[in-house]
Amino acid sequence: MDDYTGNELGNPNDDVANQVESLLTSGEEASRSGDAKSALSAFNKAISLDPSSDMAWFNRGVLLEAQQDARGARQAFQICLDVNPNHAPATANLCILLERIGDELGAYNMAMKALEFYPGHPSIIDVKNRCSGSVISKSIDSMPQVEQINAFDEQDVTTVVEETGLSDVQALLDEAIHHDADDNQQLDIEELRSAAEVVVATEDIQDRIEATQPVIDSIPDLPVVPIEPEIENVLDLDAMAAQAKEMIQQGDAKGALELLKPHLKTEASKHAQSWLVAGGAMAKLELEEHAISAIEHAQKLDPANPKGWYNLGTLKQRQGMLEEASTCYANALREDPSYVRAAQKWAPLAMELKDPQAYLSAATVIVASNPDSPIRVELATTLVELAEGESRVLESHSGLPPTLPEGPEMAITALELLGDGETQIHARAHTMASNHMESVKIWKGMIQTDRNNPETWRGLAKALFAAGDNTTAEKCSVKASEIEAELTNRGTTQQVTNPLETNSHDEPSSSSSVPDNQLQNEQIVNQQSMMSANELLS
Repeated sequence: MDDYTGNELGNPNDDVANQVESLLTSGEEASRSGDAKSALSAFNKAISLDPSSDMAWFNRGVLLEAQQDARGARQAFQICLDVNPNHAPATANLCILLERIGDELGAYNMAMKALEFYPGHPSIIDVKNRCSGSVISKSIDSMPQVEQINAFDEQDVTTVVEETGLSDVQALLDEAIHHDADDNQQLDIEELRSAAEVVVATEDIQDRIEATQPVIDSIPDLPVVPIEPEIENVLDLDAMAAQAKEMIQQGDAKGALELLKPHLKTEASKHAQSWLVAGGAMAKLELEEHAISAIEHAQKLDPANPKGWYNLGTLKQRQGMLEEASTCYANALREDPSYVRAAQKWAPLAMELKDPQAYLSAATVIVASNPDSPIRVELATTLVELAEGESRVLESHSGLPPTLPEGPEMAITALELLGDGETQIHARAHTMASNHMESVKIWKGMIQTDRNNPETWRGLAKALFAAGDNTTAEKCSVKASEIEAELTNRGTTQQVTNPLETNSHDEPSSSSSVPDNQLQNEQIVNQQSMMSANELLS
């Protein structure tokens, strides 16, 4: 979990997320096949692993409603919506359930929300019309509990309560009816433990919701509360935010929210750091959608905070909002051009999005901060390939380009990154920089050491064409084709030369302390680590 208060940490537990996803899939399959008991068991297990799984709560609500447990279904749908207020199916199911149990005021309010997702839905409109103007409400506490299973060993209950730390035995017994796996109307200790897991998860998520809901509710359209100048002992908002940040770092995210929430609607309504720290606390509590909302609000108040943009980008990338995440990383570097952590996140994301300009911006920051970074050669190769791509586009169109080509400047930058050398990528860069004689010299040097590599002959041909020596270039192209044909007839495959391989086969000097095999291994590693810029252009 990233520390969204200003420092960056690791990712959440992927194993738990994978387990929950697997349980949701198996539960839905069991439900479709009519095995409601196995389906409910899967959803309950998912809830015990991740109490913030909105889909697990929603599916539990559907099954409990089918089993005539209206109270349990209402609780499940409500928790689903507390975790994810935009869960459209939960709004529709809950509005119909609330009308059926007699909570007409609640049904009308929920129908209005459901119609935002399902405008014109006849059943929801009927609920809205029937309940319009009603003030009749019914709390969940006034609803009857399902009939308990009274056959159990008191010692088993005591053991489970001690193991889990539960204080509400009644809640355990109320839940246990849904965990009678063998349908024998008698609860053994394992069934009680299964029920206890759900009760603990329910208490956990309700505690989180109680702590975060005031924060979430206050995010949109915050009122500006004037502060009278004569008021003494004004709250030190910076100190409060710093204290909350420290609490999060010590593992008390819930306590941090409890500290902040009384002030977010008043004194801290326009205090960006308070909202940023509140978002960090929500992220720690795994309420990432709400954390995004809080940090977005913080960035509206203080768009010059680079770490806020970084943390917002990290959350959005984790939620699959890749384009928005890329924009956030760009904003972070706009505010702090030396923010290497943002660049390191942005560069691979730009590759994934096939955004060459974003990749070049991010990679340039990384190399500037660390000239020995492995991405240096990758960036140089990308620049050369982009220059070559531009050249091919210009060659395919007649007439003058609308603007001056950028390829030569990119090639010059690539050569600066590469430094001195006589490798394939050097030769290609010299061609794009119009240093044709140097390029031809490098290709000829490589041919002197390996005359049977068709790629080298073809590289020399391209350099000669660019230099204007079409006759010799054509001969080199023919030579490359002849070598390929000969290799094919022999049934062998010519290995492509490493673009970083030098044309020098001199013996190493006696003063060198680096073995040949180590150099070769480093070249292979560099080659494998490079991502082709052609991916960006595809």
